[in-house]
Amino acid sequence: MKDDDLIDELRLRLKSAMEWEAYTRPLNIDDVKFGTGDSDNMYQWPNAVAKDRKNAGQPMLTTNKTRIHCMQIVNEAKQNKVAIKISPTGDGATAEAAEIFDGIIRSIEYQSQAQDAYSNSLWWNVFAGVGYTRIVTEYVDDKSFDQEIYIRPVKDPMSVYLDPDIMEADGSDAKWGLIYEDIPRWQFDKQYPKYKDITADPLLSLSAGMKSSKHVRVVEYYRRTPKADLLIGMKDGTTLLKSEMKDAPEIIEKLLEGPGIQTRKVMLDEVEWFKVAGGCVISKGIWPSKYIPIIREVAEETVIDGQYDRKSHVRPMKDPQRAYNYWNSSATEMVALQPKSPFIGPMEAFDGLETYWNEANVSSRAWLPFNAYDQQGRPIPQPARQAPPVMAEAHLMGMKVAAEDMQLVSGQHEEQFGQESNAQSGVAIDARQRRGDLTTYHFIDSQASARRYTGRILIDMIPRVYDIGRIKEIMAEDGSQKSVQIDPEHPDSFTSSEGDEASGEDASIIFNPKIGRYAAQADVGPSYGTRRQETFQGILQLMNADKNLTPIVGDLLMRAADFPMAKEVAERLKNMVPAQALGGPSQEMQAMQGQLAQATAAVQKLLQEMTAGDAKSKLQIDEYRAETDRMNTISKVDPEALKPIIRQMIGEAMGIALPDLQAMHGITPAPHPVPQQAPPPLA
Repeated sequence: MKDDDLIDELRLRLKSAMEWEAYTRPLNIDDVKFGTGDSDNMYQWPNAVAKDRKNAGQPMLTTNKTRIHCMQIVNEAKQNKVAIKISPTGDGATAEAAEIFDGIIRSIEYQSQAQDAYSNSLWWNVFAGVGYTRIVTEYVDDKSFDQEIYIRPVKDPMSVYLDPDIMEADGSDAKWGLIYEDIPRWQFDKQYPKYKDITADPLLSLSAGMKSSKHVRVVEYYRRTPKADLLIGMKDGTTLLKSEMKDAPEIIEKLLEGPGIQTRKVMLDEVEWFKVAGGCVISKGIWPSKYIPIIREVAEETVIDGQYDRKSHVRPMKDPQRAYNYWNSSATEMVALQPKSPFIGPMEAFDGLETYWNEANVSSRAWLPFNAYDQQGRPIPQPARQAPPVMAEAHLMGMKVAAEDMQLVSGQHEEQFGQESNAQSGVAIDARQRRGDLTTYHFIDSQASARRYTGRILIDMIPRVYDIGRIKEIMAEDGSQKSVQIDPEHPDSFTSSEGDEASGEDASIIFNPKIGRYAAQADVGPSYGTRRQETFQGILQLMNADKNLTPIVGDLLMRAADFPMAKEVAERLKNMVPAQALGGPSQEMQAMQGQLAQATAAVQKLLQEMTAGDAKSKLQIDEYRAETDRMNTISKVDPEALKPIIRQMIGEAMGIALPDLQAMHGITPAPHPVPQQAPPPLA
């Protein structure tokens, strides 16, 4: 496609997306403004009302309770992070290879600081109704052709437009998407000197949202294009694409002529990437995935009478929040307009003492004198202060009702914020907390959906980006790292070998990401650090309840501890754990197994001596062999349950009577039960 045709396509698609989101975008922007409103930006006061109150000198207080309701969701999600989990689904995929995928994805998240990107996306979803993250590739360094995958935040979700015809909640079926960024003109001219004289495109620049005229809007445009290909099925069940063998057409022709070969025409998606500024394509390429690398996070969206809307957590709390601000401001205004509480008394009581009483409301005196008698000696009533200004009960009730309305529409009650409530029992408090969690769970669910889509993109990208052999550091769930050799030519998806201390050879793991099919899931729950603390507390409680468990689970407690040298302490304690607790045989059983080995060796020696014997000897040989096989079989079953049988077998094999063998092990034979006499017959 020519560049001019591509620009026309981009303009047409952008126009359709802008028309589709024309209703919801202004509301989304107003939601985030309202949710972050304060006494300086005055976002929670309508412009007309704010203007009238300002001209009248009336107070406008902003007590932003909406933000607390929203941050409760965001911060709770930070404590219960959503983790991407990979599972094998077929075509040579293995559980071990899926764990390597997990480790690579954790490594990508770590080097990308992806948790910040995830939190940013959720914040915008809660406050504005939509949030985004994106996936990019960058070179490892300036001297390498190897690329790495990074997960990046989208600071302004209004800079993203996605295919309005998507049907999937996660947007994975989007045919196109774009994201724009405003770059300072001097930086753009330095990075793209060939295009320093370009002018802004009226539609692509979306001039209403430009930072300033000193910036250039650069649009990254992704589009998914179907490509025809031929799927070839081998006799052994494996498949390959004709495009994968395009460098060897002769081999393809011979392969297709072979017997038992199946073929099928398929349409595969290819994603093209373009960077556009003004009306020019300044860069382009093929994106290494079949998915658009823009991950959206939308908790609640509706289409009513053809009108699309995305709702934030702020939207239903706007009216109760405005009512709270109105009542609070009116109550403050009423008290402020009331005069200070004066002293009231007869003029004669203050005569000659004006210096004291004129400053009574502005100074703190220890005492105030007054004239107790008039000139005729009659008593003068004592001056008394009037009652202080009182806030109207209607204002207080209005603020209370507005606060309760916010709890009703948000589904979040006092329990979610650690406040006391009218729920007295623990069951009632837990029930309200669960009810509050359920009313906001759609935000957590949308985050999980976004992480699943992120995992799907990464599964698709990793074999394409890591397409040549390299050593990759992967990260385990506990944060530890290990090296994996990525080999796209390896015949298996996963191969590991043990190290050899004698030769100095290290353990190795070989991973081929191109073999197998895998699925991405989202695991919502406490972080590994939180679960580790819970494990530590749980084992500690068991040990406090039963001190005898200390030598058995002490090493596990230290393994869950998070202080220096805890790992070393755990290793030492493990050496002191009884063998039975580790699943191995006891000391008594080890001794018996040793004697069993001696008996087996004696039988083998006897068999060799009797090999040339007569038929009777050969019969004995068969009996001994059967006995030997029986001993080996029983030794692999539950040893503790078969001790008497093993002792008898050892004794017979070594020519030792069972009572003598039991005496060697210090075992007292169990008394034989005395048979009871049958009762006499009834007369």
